Amino acid sequence: FSCQANKFRFTNPTWHHLHPDNMTEAVSSSVLKMKQTHYSNLLVLTLPRIQLGDGGKYVCMAESREDGGLVKAETFVHVEAMVPPTLRVGLVDQTVDASNTTSMSLPCRADGVPSPEIRWFRD
Repeated sequence: FSCQANKFRFTNPTWHHLHPDNMTEAVSSSVLKMKQTHYSNLLVLTLPRIQLGDGGKYVCMAESREDGGLVKAETFVHVEAMVPPTLRVGLVDQTVDASNTTSMSLPCRADGVPSPEIRWFRD
């Protein structure tokens, strides 16, 4: 995520994490990188190895040099736990009379996060 502020109008931007219990904590400098241009400061937030606790609202704040007021920009991060795929119903062998059938269906339903992609292979 990136937050850019005009360096002549605002102080350096900061990132804060708003937890579900409404507690706010400054984001660790280890996941932030400041980039400066001639006219602005850009603060980039990178969340490596994201975990469930990293989800929630992130707020970028900068203080106005004119009146000292805080300017805020918000983004929300939704983190969902990975769940390995499982078959809803076990597969069973089927015998088909090819002389009477032009098509057949072999259902396979699976759950997981992200949704599993099902591919069939011929043995």
